[in-house]
Amino acid sequence: MLAARLMRLVAVALLFALFAAGCERLANYTDQEHVSRAKTFLRKNDLRAAEIELKNAVAKNPRNAEARWELGRLYLTQRRGQDAEKELRQAQALGMNPATLKVPLARAYLLQGDFERLLREIEPAASDSATNTARLLALRGDALVGARRFRDGCAAYGEGEAADPEHAVEARWGLALCATARGDLEAARGYLEKARQIEPDNDGTWARLGEFAQMQGNAEAAQAAFGEALKRNPLNAEALIGRAAIAIGRGDFAGARKDLETLQNAGIEHPGLLHVGAALKQARGQLDGALELAQRLEKRYPRYFPGWLLAAQVHYAKGNLGLAEQYVSRYLTVQPANRSAVLLKADILARSGRAAEIPPLTEPLLGRYPDDARLLAATGQAYLLLGDYARAQGFLERALAVEPGNAGSQVALAVAHLGRGEREKGLALLEEVAARDQKGVTADLLLVAEYNRGREYDRALASIDRIERKEPQSALPHRLRGGVLLLRNDRVGARKALEAGLAKDPADLLTAAALADLDLAEGRPEAARERFERMLARHPGNTDIMVALAGLAARAGDEKAFVDWLSRAARQDAKALRPRLMLAEHHLKRGRADQALALATEAARANPDDPQALAFLGRMQMASGARENAVASFSRLAGLLADPTPAQVELARAHISLRRYGDARSAIEQALARSPDYLPALQVAGDLELLAGNPAKALGIAQRLYALAPRLPAGLVLRGEAQMRQGRYGAAVESFAKALALDPNAGTQVIRLHQALLFANRAAEADARLADWLEAHPDQDAVRLYAAENAVVRRRWPAARDAYEALLARHPEQAALLNNLALVYLELADPRALATAERAFKAAPEDPLVMDTLGWVLTRRGEVKRALPLLRQAVEKRPELPSLRYHYGVALGQAGDRLGAARELDAALARRQPFPEEAEARALRKSL
Repeated sequence: MLAARLMRLVAVALLFALFAAGCERLANYTDQEHVSRAKTFLRKNDLRAAEIELKNAVAKNPRNAEARWELGRLYLTQRRGQDAEKELRQAQALGMNPATLKVPLARAYLLQGDFERLLREIEPAASDSATNTARLLALRGDALVGARRFRDGCAAYGEGEAADPEHAVEARWGLALCATARGDLEAARGYLEKARQIEPDNDGTWARLGEFAQMQGNAEAAQAAFGEALKRNPLNAEALIGRAAIAIGRGDFAGARKDLETLQNAGIEHPGLLHVGAALKQARGQLDGALELAQRLEKRYPRYFPGWLLAAQVHYAKGNLGLAEQYVSRYLTVQPANRSAVLLKADILARSGRAAEIPPLTEPLLGRYPDDARLLAATGQAYLLLGDYARAQGFLERALAVEPGNAGSQVALAVAHLGRGEREKGLALLEEVAARDQKGVTADLLLVAEYNRGREYDRALASIDRIERKEPQSALPHRLRGGVLLLRNDRVGARKALEAGLAKDPADLLTAAALADLDLAEGRPEAARERFERMLARHPGNTDIMVALAGLAARAGDEKAFVDWLSRAARQDAKALRPRLMLAEHHLKRGRADQALALATEAARANPDDPQALAFLGRMQMASGARENAVASFSRLAGLLADPTPAQVELARAHISLRRYGDARSAIEQALARSPDYLPALQVAGDLELLAGNPAKALGIAQRLYALAPRLPAGLVLRGEAQMRQGRYGAAVESFAKALALDPNAGTQVIRLHQALLFANRAAEADARLADWLEAHPDQDAVRLYAAENAVVRRRWPAARDAYEALLARHPEQAALLNNLALVYLELADPRALATAERAFKAAPEDPLVMDTLGWVLTRRGEVKRALPLLRQAVEKRPELPSLRYHYGVALGQAGDRLGAARELDAALARRQPFPEEAEARALRKSL
């Protein structure tokens, strides 16, 4: 046993001795031997090992200029600009020729993005060779382009080519970039081919040829060029990254990872590592991870323009169309002929409802690529959206001539035929696509819709049968069949079809909702509710089902269940927008703006780049009085949206609420510059003219609004407002009456009509029309509240009482309504005043206005002892309100405190602020 232990100890000792000997041998290398070993490793493309050797050389002899030089060049290969500059500077300090260091130092500056320093410090001298002069001019061109001085950069590349026409490879790379930027792809190809002819083994040229082919969508040519680059230099970063991108496009994720690992193992720092990493995550559907990498890429390499296209693609996939458009537009300033980028922007414009902007984007590129099927199809579909069916048909037919079997183009062409009234042609083409396409159902769905429109229900059902064959496990065909049967008034058959669909897919909410509509139509709300509850039991975390249950509760008038279901959905999913939107609107309608704002803030925090969440937050901030914050939200929203016009209108309204009319006008001018006929922008422009005291200009805008949309009330309402400002009340009555006729349910119109009639001295007619409207719209609380408040102002106490009582029948515990009704009862000497004031106080015991009302009612009843504490608290909470001080003064006087009463009355009158009881206050003060 002991012998065995001794043997193990001996073995360990021998091993340690061998290791120590190795370390001793390593320690005995000279600095120059380390440099020599490093060069051997460099020839083998082992950059990590070469780096270790060169660092050892520098450690042995910090004054070894060659080691510093080689280490600086190695760092350039690894794209570590700052480290490279440090070592090259050390080499220069140790006596290396500054002229030799110009090119590598310039490259180090470029890697750091320090363009201005390069331009300031690095320029050719008369003593430089022609080749070096060409290289330096090309590097200066790179710096100028990096600094966004494109014209100067391209001029520098041209000077570089002229300096050494027989070489100047890097200058021709730059000239190819410039030619691409101006859309001259033939010239760009020519520059790269010339560079290849000059230096056939230059891996950089091959990599750029690969990138050029990749930009044009030619993956096969790109792959071949990248392969040639890697034959000559297995560590060419651009070629490895380009090849990895092609592999991702083909679904070869393992191949892409292998090329990335090659770069990582060599210690090469390249923006493409983050780029391709983000693209890998995007391809796998990991959009949040892809966006995080894209944001890191932009922060670390802000001028790496391929990253802009990547960011655009990720934002587009996430549905952030505004950010996607910003990034792709920025990319197109550098690469205007990149078809992928053009097609992405065209798709964004189509989804943003801006189809008119697509042909000017795609048609110039079609001049260079007349047979590009994707560009032709995108242009044709744009004209389809614009309703120009003849031009759409022309482009789509050209697209199909290039790519005959493309189902998307055929469907679009069919829609063009339908739009031109060529129904049979359109239907025949859709039938052809539907019969051939064994998976897609787009053509079938269009056929169902068209056959339903033509009441050809048998043909619609035949199309649905085909959908069912394609998607046998889906609820969709059964839901469609139910819809057709309902059109035939076959409710029994419709229910049977819908139930069959729900049996196929028990989680299909649309089918469940269609069945719920049937249940409700048949007076069976419980059946609808139980169906959704069974679905929720199977899928307990499904917030959409909870929202559906909330909707049923709302239709049943069950407010508590409505709030409970939405609150549960919001708790279940921190990012869920819809339940928070619905719940916030509910709170807002009931005067709980702070609760609505809290929900909106929560939603925006969880969805920071979601335009809907940000728009929601801005609206709630406006409603709750946080107008400065609303300005910030709408400003940010304008930056997120592909079409910022609606956000600019909301921003203008927020500025108006803060009386910043100049800022509001600026926002509206921007909106109208983009969309001259956008009705909400024109309305706000009209409002701004009214606020500026220019009713004549507002009338001009009103005429334009009316000409654009004669069936909408907007133009008439603005005209009425302008006429009111001009004192033309009879004309305003006519305008508001016509607006109300166009939209008889609009409460704002009936209010403005009522006010115009009052100004026109037609009070009886005004009140009669308002009463008739409210009788026809008994649930319009905002208008009834206006009627109540208007009656109070005009001291029409019975009318005010009736309006408040009607409101309280719908909202029995709302403190503000109870408070106001108590005051009206007091004016009418109605004994219900005290009980009503006490109910208001019970509902809002901390509200100073409610305290004051109860105290005043008690004072008027002679119950001063009970009234005084309430009135004192009300004044302490709102000392600036003269009416409250007057009421407290009266009570103090009744209690025998003449000094206190005088003090409160003096305070009320000293504010020089008119209040209803001012005359009584002055008379009482004189009597004290």
